[in-house]
Order: sequence, then structure tokens, then C-alpha cells
Amino acid sequence: MREKYISQQSGVTLIELLAALTISALLIGIVYGIFTYSVQSNNKTQSHINLRQEANLIITEMRKRHQEATANYEICYDELLANELPSKQGLSLEKVSVDDVIIDATHCKQEIDPSKALPVKFTLTDQQNRNQFTIDTVIEGRRNSGSVAVEIEKPDKQSFADYLRATGTFVYVNKFELKGSPNIIGETGTVVIREGLKEINGGGSISIEAKEIYIKGNVSIKNSILGNLTEPVSNIYINGDVDIDGGNSTKIFGYLKYTGDLSVKNNKDVMTHPAEKVNSILSFPAYIPALKEESWYREQEYDSDQTLRDNMKYFGESIEFNNDKKQTYENVIIASKGDISLKNVDIIGILFAPQGKVEIDGSSKFTGIIVANEFISSSGNSQVQFKMPGKDVELPF
Repeated sequence: MREKYISQQSGVTLIELLAALTISALLIGIVYGIFTYSVQSNNKTQSHINLRQEANLIITEMRKRHQEATANYEICYDELLANELPSKQGLSLEKVSVDDVIIDATHCKQEIDPSKALPVKFTLTDQQNRNQFTIDTVIEGRRNSGSVAVEIEKPDKQSFADYLRATGTFVYVNKFELKGSPNIIGETGTVVIREGLKEINGGGSISIEAKEIYIKGNVSIKNSILGNLTEPVSNIYINGDVDIDGGNSTKIFGYLKYTGDLSVKNNKDVMTHPAEKVNSILSFPAYIPALKEESWYREQEYDSDQTLRDNMKYFGESIEFNNDKKQTYENVIIASKGDISLKNVDIIGILFAPQGKVEIDGSSKFTGIIVANEFISSSGNSQVQFKMPGKDVELPF
């Protein structure tokens, strides 16, 4: 009876046990591999960001010294990279060239004339993550001091499109409001804001990168970046007061000229270049152009179909696109009598809302030019990038 009872009991055979262990080992190996790749990828991405920031700091210090020097001076290798700083440990500086002269631990570049442009090249290497970042730029010579007036040419209504093309203006608005974590990127372009900036407060991730930034009215920024992180150096013109709450995340990359009062709190090194108060700045275009006659849009084959597609030309009332497809729509031109709203879409083209607002939300990406009464980035990680339409494209204003 006992033998019969034992023989009827079920159990796990050795083969089943070995199979289970093999499958478990494979799953653990796959999970570990994915985890390891993710960590390495994140480390490499963070390494690239760190290298870019450190390279920019080196160029910033070199530019400051070059443009503040009153006589010829020298640059030595050991002055460029302070490895005792925690953020720079593990980094090495290689292939350093100053004014076409190679410098290293034993050779300096002497007799540098601060009144002349200074070519600089170097490679910053993160040995641990096997990553590199190379800088090849030219530092401008020392500028003459003194107040100057800067003026933007006033276009008439017939030449507004020509004005945008000539100045590379890709954002031209009256009101400007940024929330979430947006990036406005046009390193060789121009941003024009005609009614000031009441506040930019993005928790450290808002940035407006452009070669020229023109703001008419008072400006207040916190936890944000204005100006290009790398070359070309930005010119930032503010016709009004400037209130900067520094902290660790706010930075003004470029030459700041302003007409009112300047207040900088929590970070005296928030500006990478000298700021200058001037007597007068800016003669802005006096208007945002109105929509053309409806007959013009019909002649140019605009329609009122709100289906998002390539080569779309829309004219009509307020329009909203909300699309979760991972697809880029090209050559999209929208001229709206009201608002334009983009949510989770990727569009290349032109957005024109002279009486309304352009709102970019979620993870949307827009590449092209925006002309509107108001621009809003309401949430998420939206991005606006500069791209001027080809000369054969008839602009809708």
C-alpha cells in the first residue's frame, strides 16, 4: 500500500528542472543585457551633454579673457582644464590649437593680440565613456565700449516676407508664454517678441537659442536659458528692464544690451558675456501683418480641409491637430483666422495666426517659421526649430 501511494505522487523531473533553470538563465541574461545597454546609453548621452557644457565653459573663459585684455597676453594648456573640479574629473583636453599654434603641457601660445579674432580648436575626451566633443570656432576680438543704438529695419506691408527671409526670423510674435520644457532652437536665426516676457519659469529646461533675440518690453526669467550654447555668439536686445533670478539653471549666453534696469539675483555669474546698458534699442516693425484677401488664398490653392497631410495648404478658422502617430508631415502651410493648436505632432512648414495664438503642446515638434499674435508652449517637451522655406515658396502674408 505504501509503495503504491508513493508511486502515485507527482513531482518535478530532473529534465524539467534543468529546462526551467535554462529558461530562467536566458531571461535573466536578456534582462541584464537590456539593463546594461540602457545604463550605457544613458551614460553616453549624459557624457555628451557634460562634454558640451565643459567645452562651452572653456570657450566662455577664453572669450572673457580675450575681450577684457588690454595688452598682448599668453594662453597655456594647464589654464584651460582644471581637473580638480568634480565636474571635470576624468576629462582630457587634446589637439589644442590657439591661433593656429598647437599648445600642450610644455608649450604656450604667446603674444596674443586681443584686438584681433582668435581661432580656437580642441577636443574634449571622456575616457571612461569613450566619448568626444570637438570645438572649432573663432573668438571675436575686443569690442569698443560705449552705448549704441540697435535698429531693426521697418518693413512696409509689401516687404514683410522679405524682411523675415533677410533676417532669418523664425518666431515673430506679440506675446510669448513658455511652460513645461520647450526648446526654441535657431542657432543662426532671429526671434522677435514685441510685448516683453513677463516670466519664463521652466524648472531648468526652457531654452531660447538664436543668433539674434529682440524683446520689446520688460523681461523676467527664472530657471531658463537665453542665447546659443555654442557658436555663433548671440546678441540679445531688450528694450526695457531685465530681472534675472539666477540659480543654477539660468544662463544668458551672449551679449546683452538693455535700456532699463538690470537685476540679477542668486547667481552673479549668470551672464557669459558683458552686459551693457544703452540709451536706445530697437525700432521694431510696427505690426504683425494681416491676412491677405480670401481670393489670394484660393488662387494659391489653399483649402479648408483640416486633414493633416503632406503638402497641406489650409486657410480658415481655428484649427487643431492631435495625432499620436510617429510621422512627420512636410510642407504644411496654415493661415488661420483664429488659433492654431499642435498636440503630439511633427510638422515642417509655416504657421500664421495674426489674430490668434499658436499653441504647441505635448511632445510636438515644429520646424519652420511662426508669425502670430501669441505663442504658447503649454506643457510637455515641445520643440520649435528654425527652417526658412525655399525661395520658391510663396509666404502667406
